[in-house]
Amino acid sequence: MSEKEIQNEILRTYGTRADMLLIRMNAGVAQYADPKRFVRFAPKGYPDIQGVLNGGKTIYIECKSKTGRQTPEQAAFQRTVEALGAIYILARSVADVENRLKKETPAEPEGE
Repeated sequence: MSEKEIQNEILRTYGTRADMLLIRMNAGVAQYADPKRFVRFAPKGYPDIQGVLNGGKTIYIECKSKTGRQTPEQAAFQRTVEALGAIYILARSVADVENRLKKETPAEPEGE
């Protein structure tokens, strides 16, 4: 599966849930016809998806294919946000996101 396909599957699976907000982020630069004017999007290394979970915890998801590798800027971003208490997921599938979210969300007590 390509990175774009993984992104789309994650957004379809989790993007409409009431207990979280996910936004597809774009990094890079776009230049106008005038070479002195440009628009910079998110900085280099910024993950593909950003969001917030119910309760206020920030989540970042970097989507990679089976063989895709993080860039040094992506790895630095991961270290920084994890040190600040955010959730960072290197996702090669929806299952990677599901597994990590299970760790972050306490299970409901049985019988209640």
